Amino acid sequence: MNVRYTGKLPTKEIKKNSKDKANVTLWQKFLNWYYGDKTLVVDGLFGTHTVRWTKNFQARMFPHNKKEWDGIVGKKTVGKARTATKFMPDAKKAYQGVYPDLNALAGDVVYDTAKDLAWKYGTKRSKYKYPHGSSTTNFKSAIAKVYPKRTSWSVQCRLGASCDVFVGTVVRFSGHDATFPRGLDDVRNHITKHSNLWKVINRPKKSELKKGDVVMWETASAGHIFIYVGDGKEAEANHNGKNYGHISKLYIPSEPKLYKVFRPIGGRKFLKKGDRGKQVERLQAYLNWCMGTKLEVDGGFGDKTEAAVIAFQKKYALTPDGQFGTASLAKAKAVRK
Repeated sequence: MNVRYTGKLPTKEIKKNSKDKANVTLWQKFLNWYYGDKTLVVDGLFGTHTVRWTKNFQARMFPHNKKEWDGIVGKKTVGKARTATKFMPDAKKAYQGVYPDLNALAGDVVYDTAKDLAWKYGTKRSKYKYPHGSSTTNFKSAIAKVYPKRTSWSVQCRLGASCDVFVGTVVRFSGHDATFPRGLDDVRNHITKHSNLWKVINRPKKSELKKGDVVMWETASAGHIFIYVGDGKEAEANHNGKNYGHISKLYIPSEPKLYKVFRPIGGRKFLKKGDRGKQVERLQAYLNWCMGTKLEVDGGFGDKTEAAVIAFQKKYALTPDGQFGTASLAKAKAVRK
């Protein structure tokens, strides 16, 4: 929840135990802003603390009329609050959009990389069917970079027509986990025993899957690993070596012997040139507000977005490296216009 005051005040009368959560929240934000304190919890509940702060405000506004010190936020109290706001117009100019969530980057980079390296949904099967089809050009470059020594692998695996090789290439090339292994047993052992870059979720509902999740299932006769890319689809290579990386409909056996999700967590906490996705869109929208730029909010961190970030960092005395990290985010949240 955004707990910063934005100049909005209650539109209806509220008092102790009021169930009007929206208006109580607005009032709590105002009180925190007015007193320059953040100790009043903004929870939409008009409890004892909110009553006390309200009476304190009324005592200041109506010093000679104790009848108004009733803890009820009515027209007169709201009127005094509106008068106070007029003398501090900056409070009305806090950013109203959503800031980038740097904690969500891990899943984003895995998801974006999977979409970039796989054949798109709907591509003719002949394009990616082994041995007549082939992997995408991007995937060929990626696997050569992250698995340069693979001459001892089978032909299918060496070229990427294997589910674990495809997922391993995506995860390694994304930069999230440079030591991600191949082989289902090795993947499970790596994640559960040797890495803090993953959260293990046992048998989640399909509705609980998030973009970038690495999903593994095994039955008595087969096993498979893939990357969930949203909208009921997965990025995969066929588990029996028949197909290269592509996007297809989500499939999980009704009774798998094993079904786990490995969710990317941690990793880098900054947006940089070349990134794509929702967090970049949020950054671009913020920069347009803060810097007056006219960036296209397309989710692509290109030259113009990098230039805007550098300009922002210079303006607010931050290291102008063009990477929007935790220091830049903290400053962004403190900016008023």
